[in-house]
Amino acid sequence: MTTNDKPQKNEPSITDAQAASRAFAVSKGFTEDPSAPKIPGYSLSQLLGRSVFAEVWKAWQVRSLKWVAIKVFIRREEVDWTLMQREIERLVRMDKHPRIVRFLETELNGPAAYSVMELMDTGSLKQYTE
Repeated sequence: MTTNDKPQKNEPSITDAQAASRAFAVSKGFTEDPSAPKIPGYSLSQLLGRSVFAEVWKAWQVRSLKWVAIKVFIRREEVDWTLMQREIERLVRMDKHPRIVRFLETELNGPAAYSVMELMDTGSLKQYTE
């Protein structure tokens, strides 16, 4: 479709796709947390953990129809962004390692800085280190 073409009647819009994704998520037990940060393309449902610099949320990824974990940086001014960039580069290189959570995407320059990883529903690392 070019910029001058009109959308076809049967062609779903972005809004229709998002509505369908949300309907699917609701059928899987999803509820959005109204206090959660707003991240485009994701609906955050449950706070999984918090540190000094970030919160980790269970989130529904609208595009893939999958649950993911999003680390949202809440104290941006105190984060060492050079160190963070190096960490992300290492995660990307270790993408296929069976013992490392898969990194999916990041946004460090937008209104909300965040990293998206696969969701591991087997508990937190904290419970294994205590």
